[in-house]
Amino acid sequence: MKTPSIESFEQSLSESITDSSKKQYGSIEITPIDSNSSRDSEKDQLAKNPFLDPKVEEYYHQVYSGCDYECYSEFDPQFVWTEEEEKKLIKKLNYRVAFAACLMFVGLQIDRGNLQQAITDNFLDDLGMTTNQYNAGNTVFKVAFILAEVPSQLISKALGPDVFIPFQICAWSIVAMSQAALSGPWSFYLTRALIGMLEGGFIADLVLWLSYFFTSKELPVRLSWFWTTSAFVGIFTSLLAFVILRMRGIGGWAGWRWLFFLEGSVTLLIGIASFYMMVPSAVQTKNWMHPKGWFSDREIKIVVNRILRDDPSKGTMHNRQGITAKMLFNSFIDYDLWPLYVIGVMAYIGSGTFGAYFLPPPSCRLLKKFQFLRYSSYFLLRYTHSNMVKALIAVTSYYDVFYPNGAKTGLFVCEAIEPFLEFRKKGYEVDFASETGTYGLDAHCTHPDYLNGEAKAAFDDPKSEYSIAISNIKKASDVKVDEYDIFFASAGHGTCFDYPTADNLHAIALSTYQRGGVVAAVCHGPIIFDNFIDPATGEAIVKGKNITGFTDEGEEFLGVFNVMKEKNIETVNQMAKKLGATYVAPNGPWDAFAVVDGKIVTGVNPQSAVVTAEKTIEAFESK
Repeated sequence: MKTPSIESFEQSLSESITDSSKKQYGSIEITPIDSNSSRDSEKDQLAKNPFLDPKVEEYYHQVYSGCDYECYSEFDPQFVWTEEEEKKLIKKLNYRVAFAACLMFVGLQIDRGNLQQAITDNFLDDLGMTTNQYNAGNTVFKVAFILAEVPSQLISKALGPDVFIPFQICAWSIVAMSQAALSGPWSFYLTRALIGMLEGGFIADLVLWLSYFFTSKELPVRLSWFWTTSAFVGIFTSLLAFVILRMRGIGGWAGWRWLFFLEGSVTLLIGIASFYMMVPSAVQTKNWMHPKGWFSDREIKIVVNRILRDDPSKGTMHNRQGITAKMLFNSFIDYDLWPLYVIGVMAYIGSGTFGAYFLPPPSCRLLKKFQFLRYSSYFLLRYTHSNMVKALIAVTSYYDVFYPNGAKTGLFVCEAIEPFLEFRKKGYEVDFASETGTYGLDAHCTHPDYLNGEAKAAFDDPKSEYSIAISNIKKASDVKVDEYDIFFASAGHGTCFDYPTADNLHAIALSTYQRGGVVAAVCHGPIIFDNFIDPATGEAIVKGKNITGFTDEGEEFLGVFNVMKEKNIETVNQMAKKLGATYVAPNGPWDAFAVVDGKIVTGVNPQSAVVTAEKTIEAFESK
């Protein structure tokens, strides 16, 4: 049926309509306004209800019936209701519609934001990806998102947002969950593209659905609830990620894999629930899930007529009617909308461009360019990220005969595990590295006097975070020297052989120190300071500083003092004196004891591994 123009109605309705006349449209009886009312009163009434103008009423009856508008049966220009009734109804709409929309928006924000949280859990290294590849994946997402915007809205208008939105949420949730199985750059690009394509147009689709129930004055307020929800979701998911990322090692999965799987599961549940939460329109709320519907007959009439009186054009299409090519073209050439497009483009240039590179260390590219120290950048970003400090635990590569009984020395394992556990409790990312990328265990290090409790449990469990991390030990030359905030030298007598000449470990430690990080060592670990020179002064980093380490008395107790002398190996005490540092001795060789001097933290023995790690954390966080 061809829709008549308003001009044709003006011509055909040129005769006056008396106040006693009645018009019948199907089962709906309409009574025109009293022609004797005052002009001011008429203007006020028409502002609230444009259908009181007989010509407008006649026109829109033809339009609504011609387009099969689903709510036409409830259209009644003469229908009245009280302010109290409307307030009560709006409360119901807030619960049924606005709250449901905010919950669905939560699903969008969860799967949008967890990638940046995953970055804090060694995501790039686990996948063998570079920052450039990560940025390329984000670009793929944005391009797919933009390209899907218009097609998504066209599909939603044709099928109905109550059908398409639940499908969107469920579909992108499944893809988001599948990110737990990422294996490299190409799978990353693929999932980014699919998520962008499925999320594109979602907000516009949701706004369309909201417009079926709220007036033009009410809708902006409900949209503001969206963005408030977004902020709260960002806070909550950051805290949730702090917990989930600690699951690294459970089931052999990295923390970020659990993050994608669990948060994707939450959004999938939201998507399934949205089939229940959404209805086609105010007159179509009764179905097998809602046998009684949302509204009484009177409430339905209020919902429909208040919306149409606010904006009569909302009834010019039915809710399963697609957009034609001509309609789409006309929307593009509507120059009244062009300023909104410009605002949309310009509004996020600053935050979007800057934020893409304002990532957690070690990817704070702009912060580095601006010469922020690493600890400064960490605290600057800390309000949104809990898991962003990176610590490197250095391990000796030496593994050979050392003890008089022919036993070998190497890594004294509790001096690596215990710092690792303390750093992970703080949410820090922790990597292991040795000069050659290999290590062996000291023959005595698993004795119950040294390896017990939580450390032993981590050591014995092949799926523990520690076991996974140490199995992925890096070769120091393969590590980016500017990647870490904390450098911690674990020990074992093997360190006496390779730490003094470990140039690549020295480079990492020096970079950490120069950028404001903390360099720590325990037991024989302070041997790392031998040949560790400050380029600015040409002198040893520890010159003039207080340090500690394994005591000469302890070496004699173990029966290796003479062995070290024969092999021309210095004790920590001897090295300290050579470098111009002050050696601070504990009361006893087996006391838990640590010394802090600025950004240098040292501990005495295996019993000091925990307290040295704790002092390291304190030194870092006090900067």
